[in-house]
Amino acid sequence: MVVTPVAPCHCSTVEAEGEPTAGRAGNQALLAVVVLSHGPRATLPAAVRSVLRQDIPVELLVVHTGPGDVHGLLKVHGLSVPVLTDPVSRYVGAARNLGIAHTTAPYVAFLADDCIAEPNWAAARLHAHQQGAMAVASALLPTPLQHPVSLAKFLVNHPRRLPRAPADVALRYGASYARSLLQELGPFREDMPGAEDSHYNDRVSNITEIRWVPAVVTLHSEPTDVLVALKDQYRRGIATSAMCREFGTLERTGFISRLRRQIAFALANASAHIEPQSRRIYPFAIPFMLCFIVAFELGMRKEQAAHRR
Repeated sequence: MVVTPVAPCHCSTVEAEGEPTAGRAGNQALLAVVVLSHGPRATLPAAVRSVLRQDIPVELLVVHTGPGDVHGLLKVHGLSVPVLTDPVSRYVGAARNLGIAHTTAPYVAFLADDCIAEPNWAAARLHAHQQGAMAVASALLPTPLQHPVSLAKFLVNHPRRLPRAPADVALRYGASYARSLLQELGPFREDMPGAEDSHYNDRVSNITEIRWVPAVVTLHSEPTDVLVALKDQYRRGIATSAMCREFGTLERTGFISRLRRQIAFALANASAHIEPQSRRIYPFAIPFMLCFIVAFELGMRKEQAAHRR
C-alpha cells in the first residue's frame, strides 16, 4: 500500500528515559500498533504507555495529524517512541493509512489516543492471528468503570462491544488486520469524518471473517461530567444523522418510535452483557442512559430539520 500525503510527513523518535522498550521492538515484532493522535489530547501518554507495557514485543508508531506539540507532550511524560507527524489535520482513515505505510510487522492494530490497551491486548490479538484469523475484533470497556455517568454513556453507545457479549451479537470493531489482507483490500477511505472502519470492515467481511476475541480488551475514556456527556451525545446525534444521510442509511421513522426503540435496545443489551463488577452501580446509571439517548436523538432531529430547511 502506498500513501501519498498532501503535505510532507516527518518521522522521528521522542527521546526520554525510564519506559519499557517493548513498544520499540521494530522488526522483531509480529504486531504493529498504530496510535492515532490528534490535538494532541491529554490522554495520549496513557495510551502510549499502555502499548509499551504489553507483555510481548510490538512495533509501536504514533501517527499525529494536524498542529500541536505531540513531541513535547510525550517527552514531558517520559516517553520515548517513534512519532510520525503530518501538519495537516486529517480524518482517521488517512491516519490509519499512514500508520500502515510506515510500519512493517505482518499484523497491524490501531489504538485511539483516548483509549488504553489492557495487558493481554497485544498477546491475545497475535495469538488469534497466528491461529489463522486475518482480522481480529476487540471488546471495549469504559474507564472509569465504576462511575454511573461514564458507565451510562458507554452502555448507550457500545452495549454490543462488552466482553460478555456473545459472538452472534458482538460488533466487530477495534480490529487488527493481517498486512496481506490490507494490501489486498487497499487503503481506508480518507474522506469520511467517521465510520471509516465500518466501511472497511464491510469489505473485509466479503473476503474473511472478522473474529470476535473478547480477551482483547480496550478501555475507552468516558466523561464523568453529566453536562459534558450530554453535549457529546447531542453532537454524536448530529454527526450520525449527517453520515447516515450521506450514505443513504437514514431511517425515516418518527422521533418517539426511534426513541422508544433505542431505549429498549440499550437497556436490553446492557442488562444482558454488563460486567459483574458494574452491576452494583448499574441501577444508578439507568437514568443517565435515558438522558443520553434523548440527547442523541435530539441531535439527529436537529440535523434532519436543518437539512429540510
